[in-house]
Amino acid sequence: MDKHTTAKLVWGLFVVCFLLSCWSLCKAWATGEINRSNRSSFKYWTIRRAEDPSGFQRYFIGLLLINGFFLTFLIIWGVALFLWS
Repeated sequence: MDKHTTAKLVWGLFVVCFLLSCWSLCKAWATGEINRSNRSSFKYWTIRRAEDPSGFQRYFIGLLLINGFFLTFLIIWGVALFLWS
């Protein structure tokens, strides 16, 4: 497999990951809960919109910003892959 095909496959995998993250954000917005795990253990903690509206909003906006940067990266990489080569 050449490098160009491999780059397209990796780009496609990143697009799938982006779509899954968008689905997760939509689910979090609809339910009003964000589940988060600790890095050092398997314990989960939940941010609920009803209990902590400002914390939920801050965390949700942060996740939207991260997804926005990732989408920008995907668009730039997609243009480079499919139009310039």
